[in-house]
Amino acid sequence: MSAEAVRRVEVSSLRLGAVLGSGGQGRVVAVDNYLIDGRWSAVLKTYNASVSLGVRGLEEIVAFPDQLHHNDRDWLTTVTSWPWAIAMDNGTVCGFLMRAVPDIYTFNFMTVTQGSKVRLSTVEFLLNPDDYVRRSGISISEKDRLNLLAILGDTVSRLHALGIVIGDFSPKNLLFNLRSYSSCFFIDCDAISLRGESALQQVDTPEWELPAGEERGTEASDSYKFGLLAIRLFARDQDSRDVSAVAALSPELGRLARLSQDSNPLNRPGPGSWVTAIQSAAASASSVSVTQASSALPPRQESPQPYQYGAGGAVRPPVAATPVARSRAKPLTLVGVGVAALAVIGVIIAGNINNHTSEAGSLSSGTGPTGSAGSAGAAASGAAGSQSAPAAQPSAVGSVGISDNISVDSAVPAVAGMFNTYFTGINDHDYQQAASVYDPSGIVDPNDSSQVAQFAKGVSTTSDSSITLVNVTPSDGSTLQTAEVQFTSNQQAGFGPEDNPESTCTNWDVTYTLTLGSSNNYLINNVSSASDSAC
Repeated sequence: MSAEAVRRVEVSSLRLGAVLGSGGQGRVVAVDNYLIDGRWSAVLKTYNASVSLGVRGLEEIVAFPDQLHHNDRDWLTTVTSWPWAIAMDNGTVCGFLMRAVPDIYTFNFMTVTQGSKVRLSTVEFLLNPDDYVRRSGISISEKDRLNLLAILGDTVSRLHALGIVIGDFSPKNLLFNLRSYSSCFFIDCDAISLRGESALQQVDTPEWELPAGEERGTEASDSYKFGLLAIRLFARDQDSRDVSAVAALSPELGRLARLSQDSNPLNRPGPGSWVTAIQSAAASASSVSVTQASSALPPRQESPQPYQYGAGGAVRPPVAATPVARSRAKPLTLVGVGVAALAVIGVIIAGNINNHTSEAGSLSSGTGPTGSAGSAGAAASGAAGSQSAPAAQPSAVGSVGISDNISVDSAVPAVAGMFNTYFTGINDHDYQQAASVYDPSGIVDPNDSSQVAQFAKGVSTTSDSSITLVNVTPSDGSTLQTAEVQFTSNQQAGFGPEDNPESTCTNWDVTYTLTLGSSNNYLINNVSSASDSAC
């Protein structure tokens, strides 16, 4: 291959549309006047100057489809967002054009406060309890999971036969379709290894790392991560390494799962070796979905959609893979307003995770510990129902200021005290304390250890400041029903709000709905509205 033979396009010749995502690697933008292979909508990924780009590796990747038999070429561009043309900025390589994600790999993600939003169908959505999957709007059965895994095994095996290694193989760069048939689609293909050549440094997504010291970007590394995906797909868990759920489907699948995690790469079965056992298990698996709600969107013409693309050129809620692992939240644990809002409203993200990306939502599962809801909140806030008016309303309770615009009301200091308990718990990393001010019947049940653990993960990088109670309703001295709070949240990149997950500083304005607990203390029940802006 000569460098001159590779397709190249000057960015200045493109009519650019909406920014679909941005992050540490660069940004992704819709393109209005270019078709991939003359038939598919295109998006442009441009790299930040800080990215160490292997231009030769990118040229090899772009040129590769034209070296294949037309059947393989068509198949490759059907199952991947393969880099199609080098993007040039005044003669300098700055990125590439790729196929926009087909609409069949999106779904209507259900949020608490903002209705449904179109999201990429990343497989990480499926690595959660059935209750989360149901509430997020995805309809999937055990048979569907097996069929999807079989298709994935065939796909990875064929990619390997072509000399392609995924490398950063994780549920963040793998999409699923379950509409009238099962299929999968890989994104972030500039990160693959092609016949040993790469455009970017080989990395592992956090929690998907290879055994210590093992070479990245090999067929054996793909086999390891395929097995880990199978384990977690049926465990319904983001971090599990327990093979019992997949082994319960069939002894042979259990054997393959155990071998896939062998520290000796030579002992791992290739993804294609799983297919027969998967298909056998699927033949008798239940076809009953966890929800009757359909994840399918109405048929529509394919076009770039305003779903979130992440730092790596595709959606990565909530944290893009980097060579150095960093803390993260579950991508998809609460529906609503983004990861930073988790810290705010206790809604766990994709993000998430989100998502975080950050998709956030009030999804729950698991059994809870003993204890009484709202105990810490009651200690801080006192009796909320007292009607004896104070001589003067304090200007603050702990870290929570009280606006001068709020009418004097004996309940106001109690509510401010409740929020002081909440935000102090977050800032001190005492997440049980923070969660204690939630009404068990609302968006977080403080007596459910699974929900508290999800809440803790979502706010684990958060520190809140400049907290002010700015409004309460009603203002006639009766039991309060809502409270509006403004504050500033600092968090790690990847844990920002849904519309800007890479933000590390966010100003929030959140209105909470309140209820009275058994001790006559105010509790957070839900969120009626939330808005955010970068600091």
